Amino acid sequence: MLDENNYCNVRKVVSQLKKVIIVIILFGLIVIVQSVQVIYTTHTFIRVMNLISTIFISVAIGAFIRVMFILKKSK
Repeated sequence: MLDENNYCNVRKVVSQLKKVIIVIILFGLIVIVQSVQVIYTTHTFIRVMNLISTIFISVAIGAFIRVMFILKKSK
């Protein structure tokens, strides 16, 4: 049965999941833009800095997705 406390908790979880999904989509777009920038830039320094930041952002996205799957599996 869904009482008022459980209903509020469900709403909070759904709200948090929506925020996490939006952040993952934004990070994904940033990774795509930086990847294109790495490919087409002629300056070596900019290429290296964008490549390093793209790798770190990709790691962050992977960590978010992994945690989501772990939480989903644990339920």
